[in-house]
Amino acid sequence: MQWKAIAIRQHPELCLLFHVPNGGAREIQTAARLKREGTVKGIPDYLLLCARNGYHGMALELKRRSGGVLSEDQLHIMSLLKANGYCAVVAHGWEKARDRILQYLHEDMRNE
Repeated sequence: MQWKAIAIRQHPELCLLFHVPNGGAREIQTAARLKREGTVKGIPDYLLLCARNGYHGMALELKRRSGGVLSEDQLHIMSLLKANGYCAVVAHGWEKARDRILQYLHEDMRNE
């Protein structure tokens, strides 16, 4: 998100990019509260609510540079997002995430 803070001057639509705080280790009370509030397993880490090239928006799952595989829940949600008109991608490392976001904003990604 440090990149976003810099790049937003050149790409104002990045104000519509945000992190979904779904994962991570939490105390049981916090996890229970988040579940009551509607947390859904498998939702991607970042959403960009900006329509481009026939997509309603972009969903981005960020994984570490090496390793990091999608869970069954993540695969299911990514498939549902694609079926419902969203560009849903995985990026390994922040540099790849940046590249995928810029590609989404400036290129047609429907053939991926």
